[in-house]
Amino acid sequence: MTPERLRWQLAGARAERDWWRARAAEPQPDAVEVVVAIGHDAEALRALTASLAHDTGPATVVVTDCPGFRHARAAGVLLEYLPDAATWERHRPGVPWDDLLTRRLTRILLDHGPGHIRPA
Repeated sequence: MTPERLRWQLAGARAERDWWRARAAEPQPDAVEVVVAIGHDAEALRALTASLAHDTGPATVVVTDCPGFRHARAAGVLLEYLPDAATWERHRPGVPWDDLLTRRLTRILLDHGPGHIRPA
């Protein structure tokens, strides 16, 4: 492969990557709602997901740090778990929990392209 051909293919791959990134970052109106439920206990999380399951609006993704999230499953609600700050510190001392939260929320936004985000 010639250097010119390689440059042309790399430019095309970058353009395609940039197009997909831009498309993923575009909000999808009323397609997905992200609810950030950090600091909720299992009962509060269960009540939240139950109330969201009855909502006929957009699909919902709940981001939680509650280890009892399995008991909070409800129809039409996706749960995204990230460890709480204390658990994270035990497993990855030196990596701030705020960095984890930022990275995970960014990934969720790219993956789901929510129409809006709200705290629980």
